Amino acid sequence: EEQRKQAARDALEQASKRLDECLAVRESKAAVGSDASVADDALPDFEMEDESAETQTTGPIVLPLRELQEAERATRIALTEGQAAGLSDGDLLEPVQAKLQELRRVIARVSLAEAVDAANILLLESSIEQGREVGLQPEELSEAQSVLESERRTAVARSALAKLAGSDDRLRKEEAAKENLKHAIESKSIDKLPAALEEASAAALPMSDLSEARAVLAKEQQKQAAREALEKVCKKLSSLVSEEHVAAASSTGSEGPSLQELVSAEGEATAALDSAMGVGLVAAEELQPVQSQLHKLWLVIARRNLAAALSSRSSVALQSAIDQGRAAGMNSEELVEAQAALDTEEKKVAAHERLAKASGIDEMLAAITEGRTAGLEDSDLAAARAVVERLSKEAMVKESLKKALESKSIDELLSALQEAEVVELPESELSEVRALLAREQQKQAAREALEKVSKNLSSLVDEKHTTAAARTTTVDAEADATTDVAAADAATDVVPAGALDTATEAAAVDVAAGRESSLLQEMIDCEDSTKAALENAMALGLQEAEELRTVQSQLRKLQQSIARGKLAAALSDGSLAALRSAIDRGRAAELDSEELAEAQTAFDAETKRIEIRERLARASSSAEMLAAIAEGEVAGLGDSELAAARAEAERLLKEEAARESLTKALDSRCIQDLKAALEEAKAAALPDSSLLQAQTALEEEQRKQA
Repeated sequence: EEQRKQAARDALEQASKRLDECLAVRESKAAVGSDASVADDALPDFEMEDESAETQTTGPIVLPLRELQEAERATRIALTEGQAAGLSDGDLLEPVQAKLQELRRVIARVSLAEAVDAANILLLESSIEQGREVGLQPEELSEAQSVLESERRTAVARSALAKLAGSDDRLRKEEAAKENLKHAIESKSIDKLPAALEEASAAALPMSDLSEARAVLAKEQQKQAAREALEKVCKKLSSLVSEEHVAAASSTGSEGPSLQELVSAEGEATAALDSAMGVGLVAAEELQPVQSQLHKLWLVIARRNLAAALSSRSSVALQSAIDQGRAAGMNSEELVEAQAALDTEEKKVAAHERLAKASGIDEMLAAITEGRTAGLEDSDLAAARAVVERLSKEAMVKESLKKALESKSIDELLSALQEAEVVELPESELSEVRALLAREQQKQAAREALEKVSKNLSSLVDEKHTTAAARTTTVDAEADATTDVAAADAATDVVPAGALDTATEAAAVDVAAGRESSLLQEMIDCEDSTKAALENAMALGLQEAEELRTVQSQLRKLQQSIARGKLAAALSDGSLAALRSAIDRGRAAELDSEELAEAQTAFDAETKRIEIRERLARASSSAEMLAAIAEGEVAGLGDSELAAARAEAERLLKEEAARESLTKALDSRCIQDLKAALEEAKAAALPDSSLLQAQTALEEEQRKQA
């Protein structure tokens, strides 16, 4: 960026110097004026191009105009680059811009001088405009303006002289052509206007003199074409509607012209009249013949349409034909038959509309009666009678649906829906019934589910059933255990005393425990399914159902039985988590505190044992360890758990005794005591860091002793 700015400054400095040189030359020459005695050596030495004699005689101009313009262009480029490089006004921009403006005024003065010498109107106009743009004073422009006005007057004079030089013969031709053109326009003759226009063109009259005649000729030609079209269409209409033509057609049995031909002729006549009036033919004698024939044609077309409407018996066609006949001027006798037919058809249309609008059975029956009176055929009433029959069936089905909704009976709801589907009632009228049926079916399924779980609960909660199952379990276990011990006896030569009884008892306990566990799991599964059935029933609004209250009562008993089983299993397992879970379940099942007491005691004892184990693990002194061992013995920790603690207590006692011996030996500084203490410390497996001080003291005392 800085290099770019520096390059821009250098370019501006160079441009500024060049401007200074150009302006210095102008100032120097201006001071000298046109004095021919001034030597050329007094001016700066510039490389000059060869100038024409005309340029050399201009006096004040020393540098060629082209060189001044080149300096101006180079300065503009330097300014643009300086601005693009981000130079501020203090970086030569303002001074160079001021010098550039002065140079432009110099260039404007040089251009003015050259334009004055050339005496060219275009150059003078351009130079004066340029001088005004750069701010030259009026007195500097006055000479050029005077020359410009003089040249303009000279040009006007030359033009006038050229016009005066024309021949008198051409003028006479022009006057004659204008006179003939005027007479042709006044006569509006199609024959005279083309000849007058041709003469005017030959005389080279201006276009403005010919335009009026051409417009009049075009207008008259349009009128002539319109008259010919009216005459042609008048003959055609006369041929179509003349009484002789119609009479001839009727006597020979011919149908005459077709309706399409008549309508086409009407369109041609209307278009011809519109075109004629559009070009200015408004005289009655020119339009009346066609208008008269057109009125007759309208009567013929109206009679044709009336006959066609009577044949079709369409109320719309009849009304249109009657309206057309009245507009064409037909008398009332000709319209009587059509009017009677229209009245009859309108009654039928009204009957059809009433049939179409009727929605209920009563409205449909009234509409059928009206249609029969109006003369509708049985085929026209068949659809309405079918609708009445369908509506009657729908009414019966809707009544059945209403009763089924009130009764909420699943069988009645299903039957009513089947009937509704047969008559194809819309789904919008069945949605409420389908929704009620779905709810009632869900409620029925919920009642059946409650009944099923109630039976399961009865079989599990029944006290007699449970007691019998327990007795059977014990007997089966004892039998299985006896068989196992007998087999063991047969396989060995010697059976220890009392082994048979012990094996029998253990086997019976294991079998009973397994079956109790299976029964407990069955009860838990039953509890889950019962809860799901109850939630579903309550969600369906069966809170007041007798089946629900019965199952809730049975579920409460089952939960208490499960809680007792969990308590027994937790007491057997002895784990803290099992005891906590069993106690929480017992409380949730609302068991008495007496039933929870044993488990709570076991939970507290296990909690105490866990606390003692943690103290044993944290003990760092023999006193802490011995106290924790004593509490563990009281809390019932086994010898296997306390053996490691006792060994650790013994190790800690030895370590503490050794540290005490080392301390005393260090205090006494006795060689024998130090040796004995070190031996005791090593036996206690104290770390070397603990022995270092005593070892150092022993070595010092031994040196002293030596």
